[in-house]
Amino acid sequence: MRLRYRRLRSFSATGETVVLVKGLGQEVATPTTFTMLLARPNRYRISWMQTAQAQGAPVLSGAAWRTAEGPHAYRSAPPGYAVERNDGTALGLGGVPSTGDAGIPSLFFKGTGGIADIRTPTLEGSEPVEGAECWIVSGSSIGNAITVWISQDSLLVLRHRSVLKLGPDDEKALEEQAAKNRHKIDAMWSKLGLDAQHSAEMRSMMVDMMRAFAQHAGAVDISTTVTYRNVVVDAAAASADFEFQVPAGIPRVDSLLQGLLPVSSPREVRNIRPVPPGEDANAILAKVVARYRDLQAIAAEGSFVERVGTGGGEGTLRQTFTLAMRHPDRYRLTWSGTCSTSFDGGASRAVCPPGGALWNAGDGPYQYNGSAYARQRDDFLALAGAVGASGGATSGLPSFFRTGDRWIVELVNPVLKGLESIEGEDCWVISGSSRTSAKRVLWISRERSLIVQHRWSEEPPPEHAAEMQREEEWALERMKDTARPEAREQIGLVADMQKVAAKHRGMFSGDTTLTYRNIRVDSAVSASELVFTVPDGTPLKASLLEDWLPPESSGTVPPGSAAPARSAMPAVSPAASAPASEVPPLGSAPR
Repeated sequence: MRLRYRRLRSFSATGETVVLVKGLGQEVATPTTFTMLLARPNRYRISWMQTAQAQGAPVLSGAAWRTAEGPHAYRSAPPGYAVERNDGTALGLGGVPSTGDAGIPSLFFKGTGGIADIRTPTLEGSEPVEGAECWIVSGSSIGNAITVWISQDSLLVLRHRSVLKLGPDDEKALEEQAAKNRHKIDAMWSKLGLDAQHSAEMRSMMVDMMRAFAQHAGAVDISTTVTYRNVVVDAAAASADFEFQVPAGIPRVDSLLQGLLPVSSPREVRNIRPVPPGEDANAILAKVVARYRDLQAIAAEGSFVERVGTGGGEGTLRQTFTLAMRHPDRYRLTWSGTCSTSFDGGASRAVCPPGGALWNAGDGPYQYNGSAYARQRDDFLALAGAVGASGGATSGLPSFFRTGDRWIVELVNPVLKGLESIEGEDCWVISGSSRTSAKRVLWISRERSLIVQHRWSEEPPPEHAAEMQREEEWALERMKDTARPEAREQIGLVADMQKVAAKHRGMFSGDTTLTYRNIRVDSAVSASELVFTVPDGTPLKASLLEDWLPPESSGTVPPGSAAPARSAMPAVSPAASAPASEVPPLGSAPR
């Protein structure tokens, strides 16, 4: 097989990659179609498109190609294209997801790596693939069990499959590889703006994540199957055949790694005006408390924007939400899935797929996650339990309105910084801190005493950092202890990955800004805004976490609870499953 590819002058094919993830209560298949053209001495063009995405999300695409300018890579999300430092980086970043250059490109150009380096190969038998009879050869590589289907007629690979198998020996080998390539990796990160301290932190985080995954290797089954069709070899190819047209509007960047590393955004420019004499931060916050105490109803739309690093900047839209609440204990909160950027037609626009909802129409609290819904034990647990999924939309202001919980306005050493216009309202800007955020800022409508914007840093004050990490780790260990026996390994993986994220929280310093728009209060909030309609066919479950946790641990009521009456309001579409590479977040907004 290696000799066959070494003698080829060119190779072209179309094909499909399917990444299948089983575990964490889900089975998610992510297919990607691709085209591939390879030629000697070192020319290639590989383009791909993911064909299964969350409803309403843009189609993901990418490419890797080489021109006289050098090796290029492009991805639609995070959007960008770049001339990369070498072919391996271009193929790894712009090549087909989950394969990079580990398949045919590596076999064609190098004769080593990926499927070319199967250890202890075994002939398992034969079967047809795409109409051609193939030998089935199985073996292993570092971290993977490999199966290859080789055409008996042409000696070309028509299919290969890798199944992640990360045992102690593989973990050790990968750590040795990382140590061997440390200086190359540090040089690459340095070029992108990471200093030596952040490079060391990044390496440490990657090792911790690998160790956590190896500890729970049996919790998730991840396989990648690549099938090649319309294979043509040794055909003539012109230089123009290796060109790739980057979609209009996609920005050129130094490297696609910029979208994966915590590099600071440009400095933010704000127009904050001086404070009129005689105003006081504490007095303004007291007015806010009195204002929300007197409200009978409130509704708004909003968004979360994340910024990475210390430079500030506009940040990236993460999620959107809607909120409508009325006393006593009537509410509907909806939130989107993770937003992304689309460049359809050459203009950038944010695309936010459907997510979930939490509501109480008078017959108890219910939560919908895009595929099922369940009654929650009480309003407090319902709002608290949905914090992670909603990105924080159910914390802060909802509790402030519903019960008078003053956390959102209880700032340590509040300072009135000035006045600024936000969403068309002249706002007081008050800054302070809290136990879990080193810096928090509130923008409060000067005319209406309503909170228009809220920003919090992701890092706690230094004096509380160790305590916060201990509390978070205790909660994650508690979650592992209360998991169903059959789900304990999977819960353990999620919890330990979350612990790694908490340990390295400083690596991704930055802040989150929550903005409320079109704020209506009291009689301006209509009854229809408090109604949520579950899509037809959506199952009612005892708990949305019933595959992981017993009912008594999940904050939901036992089976048999009454379902809410359906309404005639328009349905909210369910969100599709998360991408195969993502682990469901269990974090919550800072308090």
